[in-house]
Amino acid sequence: MIEDPRIKYPIEHAVAEIDSPNRASDSWSSAVQLDMSTPFEVTRSRILELYQGDPEEHPGPAAFAAAWDILYETRSQVPAFPRGAACSDLEGGIRVEWSCGDRNVSLVIPASGRRKPYIYQGEGDNYSVVETSPTELVRRLNWLSH
Repeated sequence: MIEDPRIKYPIEHAVAEIDSPNRASDSWSSAVQLDMSTPFEVTRSRILELYQGDPEEHPGPAAFAAAWDILYETRSQVPAFPRGAACSDLEGGIRVEWSCGDRNVSLVIPASGRRKPYIYQGEGDNYSVVETSPTELVRRLNWLSH
């Protein structure tokens, strides 16, 4: 079991539910056969594909689970959840990025707890960086679509 204070929905649970033949079709972790009609599902799929991809390039389990967890906590609070892209920092961390016009938001989760996760928000030459929390990600994603 992963021991990381950032993780509320451990990756072991997500992977076990993904592989479970009894999973509910609308379960958060039923990412193998996704309904790709929503931007949230596309984002979720991209994160899972990144994690299950090339072992040399995928994020570590702690970073993946932390990103998975914060998205799980924010999904119902963002009415127009935007489609995001996911990438690894090649050190085991994960970055999820959203953009709309010249506005962008990034959720950055480092590989270990030694560096703090953060959310970057930018528009043109203006930007801010805040500590990661579901409340802050909700605020930034709602800003992105308005």
